[in-house]
Amino acid sequence: MGGADGASSWLMAVACCFINMMLYGMTRLSGVLFVASVPRYGVGREEASFPYTFANFVRNTAGPLVGYLGHRLGVRPVTTFGCFLAAIGVGTCFFAEHIGTITVLWGTLFGLGFGLGNILLPVKINQYFDKYRATASGISFSGACLGSFILPPIVEVLMDFYGLSGTFLILAGLVLNCVPAALLLRKPDFIIQSSKRQKEQSIAEKQSITSGKKVKLYSEDDTSGTLAAIKAKSAEAMQNIQCSDLTYEERMKRLSTQTLVSNYSIRMSNPDPLNFKEIFQNSKGRPKIDQEAIDREVSNVTSNNSDRDSVFAKDYVTSTGDKAIKEVYSVPIPRRLSDGSFLPLPHTHTQINLPYQYSKSFSDLYVDNIYQGNMNEDYNRKVSCHTSISCAPSTDKESAFDSFSVVSDPIFILIAITNALYNFTFVCMVTVIVDFARDIDVGISNEKYILMSLSVGDLIGRLGLGWVTDKGYMTRSNFAALCFLCQGITTAAIAWSSGFLMLVSLAALYGLSEAGLILIFPLIVAEFIEEEKQTVAIPCTHFLAGPLCLTVAPLIGYFREDGGSYGYIFFGIGIVSGACCIAWLLAPCILKCRKGNKE
Repeated sequence: MGGADGASSWLMAVACCFINMMLYGMTRLSGVLFVASVPRYGVGREEASFPYTFANFVRNTAGPLVGYLGHRLGVRPVTTFGCFLAAIGVGTCFFAEHIGTITVLWGTLFGLGFGLGNILLPVKINQYFDKYRATASGISFSGACLGSFILPPIVEVLMDFYGLSGTFLILAGLVLNCVPAALLLRKPDFIIQSSKRQKEQSIAEKQSITSGKKVKLYSEDDTSGTLAAIKAKSAEAMQNIQCSDLTYEERMKRLSTQTLVSNYSIRMSNPDPLNFKEIFQNSKGRPKIDQEAIDREVSNVTSNNSDRDSVFAKDYVTSTGDKAIKEVYSVPIPRRLSDGSFLPLPHTHTQINLPYQYSKSFSDLYVDNIYQGNMNEDYNRKVSCHTSISCAPSTDKESAFDSFSVVSDPIFILIAITNALYNFTFVCMVTVIVDFARDIDVGISNEKYILMSLSVGDLIGRLGLGWVTDKGYMTRSNFAALCFLCQGITTAAIAWSSGFLMLVSLAALYGLSEAGLILIFPLIVAEFIEEEKQTVAIPCTHFLAGPLCLTVAPLIGYFREDGGSYGYIFFGIGIVSGACCIAWLLAPCILKCRKGNKE
C-alpha cells in the first residue's frame, strides 16, 4: 500500500470525508432545524436557535480536551467514541418536549461528540499525506459540503412524514454509520515501522560518556540477558589476561572490559553524541603523558596484578587535537569509564543533566571492578563500583501537558484568533440564511436550494482549491488572506440581495471562499508548528471559537426580532473578514519576529 500519498492514504481521506459528511452535515442543518423548532416547541427565534449554536460552542471549547485525549489515547479511539456519542445525542432528542432538553441533548451531547469525532481528523491527513496534503485535506473537508448538499432534501421529506422528533431519530442512525469509518483511522504502517526501527535501535543501547568513546547501557528490562553477558565477558577476560603472548591491542581491550562507570551518576537524554570538544577543552589543564612510555608499560604487563593496576589507576589525558576528537566518534568498541580514565570529571558524585529523561533505573547495572584495591591506594579514597544511572520518570501525561506550550507561539495565536472568527461568521451564516431567504420571500419550496448552493460552492472550493498551495502558486498565508477578502465582500453583498437568483449566486460564492479557509488552517499548523505538538495544536485552534458562537443567538434576537433585519449581521461579518485579511497579510512579519525570538 506504500508510504505517504499512497493508496491507503487516499482511502483514509475518503473515511475522513464520510465522517465529516455526517457530523458537519448535522450542523449544516441548523438553519432548517432552527426554523422547524419555533412552532414545534412554541418558542421565539433566539430560544430556538440556541441549542444549535450551543453545539458549536461545546465542540470548539472542547478542543484542548480533545487534543489531550488524542495525545494520550490516539486519534482512532477518541474519534470512534465521539461518533458514537454524537449519535446518542441526536437520537435522544426524539424524546424531548422542551427546547431546554434539546439544548442539553443536541447542544451538549452532540456538540461534545462532534468535537471528539472530527477535530482530530486533520492529524490523520497530515500523517498520511506529504506532497498532496492540501488536496487530501480538501477531500476530507468536502464531506461537510456533501452532507449539506445531500441531507436537506432528505430532512425535508422526513419532516413531512415523521415530524421533527422522528427526524431526530433517523438522523441518529445516519450518524451511527460514522463509527465503522472511524475504526479505519489506524496509525500509518510506514510510521509504525519507522517508530519500531527507532525503538529497536535505542531501547537496548543508551549513549553515555566513556573514555572518549561510545558505550552501551542496557535498560532494566534487558538486565537478565545483557548483564549476564557482561559478567561472562568479564570472567573470560580475567582468565585470559595473564597470557604473556597477547598483543597490545588485545590487552587493552580485555583490561578495559573490567571497569565500569563509578562515582558518577549520569542522566541520559537521547542518542545524540555528547560535546566531547567541550570535555577536551576542560581537560587542557591536566598534565599530558608520554604515549610511548605508556605503550611500553602496557606491553610489559604480566600476571602481576599490582603492575597491571598501576597503569590503569593513574589519571591520564591524551592529546586534544582534532585527530583525537575524530577517533572519539570512530571507535566502535564499547569502553566503560573507570576512575582511571582520562575524562576530567570531579571525583565526587556528579550528575550530567540533559533535557530528556528515561523512566528506568539502572542501579543494578554494574560489574565489580577487579582493580579497585590498587585504585584506592593511588587515589587515597574509597571507590564505589555500584554505578547509579539515575533517571526520572517521563510519562505520556507530562509530554501531553508540555505540548500545550504551543499556545504561546505567535503564529499559533494568529491561527487561533482568525480561525475563531471564521467559525463565528460561518455559524452565523448557516443559521440565519434560510430565515433571511424567507424574509426576502424566495418561496418556502426554494429555501433548501439556498443551503444546497452554498454547499455546491463549498464542495468546489474544497476539491479544487488545494492545488493552489500544493503547486506553490501562492503561500498559505496569502491564500488565507485572499479567502477572507472574498468572504467579506460576498457576505456584505448578501445584505443587498432582493431575489432568489442573486441570493443563490452569492451563497455559492461564499461557500467557495469559506472552503479555502477551512482546508488551509490545518495546513498552516502543519507547516509552522512542531509535529509532536500538532495533535494538541489543531484542536486548540478551535477553543476561542466556542465563546464567540454563543453570541450568535443573542445577535439573532437583537438584530432580527428587535431590529427587524439580518442586514447588520451580514455587514458585521464583512468587516470581521476584512480585518482577518489584513492580519494574514501581516503574517510574514509575525514569522520574522517569531524566528528572531527563537534565535
